[in-house]
Amino acid sequence: MKKISVYLLGLLLLINYSFAKNEIVTKKITEKSASFIINTDTKRTVLILHPANDAAISAKDLPQNSIMQESVDISLIKPFKGNYYVVFDGMQSVIPLTLKGLQAKTQYILSVYKPDANGEPSVQHKFSTLAEEPTKQASGIAFRQPTESSIELIWVNGNGEKRIVVASKGKTIAALPEDGKEYSANAKFGANESKIGDNAFVVYSGTKNECKVDNLEPSTIYSFQVFELNGNVETANYITSTLSGNPRWKMTAIPAPELLPAKNVHEIGCVLSWKGSPNIQKYILDIAYDEKFTRFAEYYENADVGDITEIEVIDLDPNENWFVRVKAVGEGTQSEYSKTLKVKKGDK
Repeated sequence: MKKISVYLLGLLLLINYSFAKNEIVTKKITEKSASFIINTDTKRTVLILHPANDAAISAKDLPQNSIMQESVDISLIKPFKGNYYVVFDGMQSVIPLTLKGLQAKTQYILSVYKPDANGEPSVQHKFSTLAEEPTKQASGIAFRQPTESSIELIWVNGNGEKRIVVASKGKTIAALPEDGKEYSANAKFGANESKIGDNAFVVYSGTKNECKVDNLEPSTIYSFQVFELNGNVETANYITSTLSGNPRWKMTAIPAPELLPAKNVHEIGCVLSWKGSPNIQKYILDIAYDEKFTRFAEYYENADVGDITEIEVIDLDPNENWFVRVKAVGEGTQSEYSKTLKVKKGDK
């Protein structure tokens, strides 16, 4: 049994090792550089770089070079044929390689050749450098009057070819866009196809300087950040720095509280309550002796009652009808007044 287990273990290791041969793993790509790890064997390996629109060459056309540097600047070496560059030639099973001096927004092919093989490249790896990063970020996000389910925002564009807007629930942006990716946008916050991270969604993509975001929750804070970019798909390059007024957060409109019937009504007071909303800082209570709210009860004109939704009020005039209204205040916004509740003298 032990012999079989050892045999199987050895077989698995051999399989894993075989899969690692002649493999190119991308580590990082920028506008003018690219880094890779190339897994091969200890026999002679030649790595050729050329533009993607040029066909592969045969191993018989390879020059006899000895280049075993971990960093190669293409702008400092001469191609051996047309636009074909030898960027490595040696015997090394794991080759860390950084290519510099590349052209921005350009597609290349990195090929692995084994000169003692049949002449064709054993692996061809196509990649694109990023477009040049914009140098000026968008700024000055401003909000039009939000509703309970939507927010409209405008901003000053930077100098990117286009831009995206990322939204998150709360006061901070939960995720940033990654270079080399193009994101789907959906104006409905929370759409799965526009998700770029936990609690982060692309709600706009384009060339304009305004957008409207829907599907929001009432009395809830949302953050927004505009990211300028150049390029598209694998060449997309985002500027992720912040600038004045970018990012910013805003609370959606707060629904007007709903006053409930008065309880425990007596000669000079009662218990008032209402249906509230989340994320409320305080409620403002008014009690007056006329429905136009010109004659207020003492202590109950714009009374700040905190974030409670039930309060006992006293010392009211027993000879008057009582007219009650309440509104909610959140961060940077407030609701309309509730519908007026009338407590009649006959109810006391």
